[in-house]
Amino acid sequence: MNTQAVLKHGSFKQLVNLAISQKHIRRKALKMLDAKTYKLLVEDNPDKRPRCVQEDKHEYLMALVQGFDRSVERGLISKHVTDRMLEVFLNNVILNRKEKAKKFTARRGFMPPLFVLVSPTGRCNLRCTRCYAESDP
Repeated sequence: MNTQAVLKHGSFKQLVNLAISQKHIRRKALKMLDAKTYKLLVEDNPDKRPRCVQEDKHEYLMALVQGFDRSVERGLISKHVTDRMLEVFLNNVILNRKEKAKKFTARRGFMPPLFVLVSPTGRCNLRCTRCYAESDP
């Protein structure tokens, strides 16, 4: 990573840390993130996927972000964990996503999945219509 990239990364991390630590800034940032990700994923749709797929992706992303927000609000996540999660997210998702995807594709012969569902118990309390989880007893 060159010097300019290091400075951008550090500045962006500090800005996000500030947004996370301040409730009012976090609320505004979440609204902006919601609007920006909707525009990017659903309206712009750079991968030309079906609109409902992109809308689902947006909803999943925002559910994760809102869950994180609730946990921060309740004091369930320590500063150390928040910093580490932010570091991993910035490095693996935001800054190096394309490079990592190219390496993965070269090594495995196919594109990495964009979304991974982890369901250790196979149980869900949501009961969504046509959901695969409803197929289990």
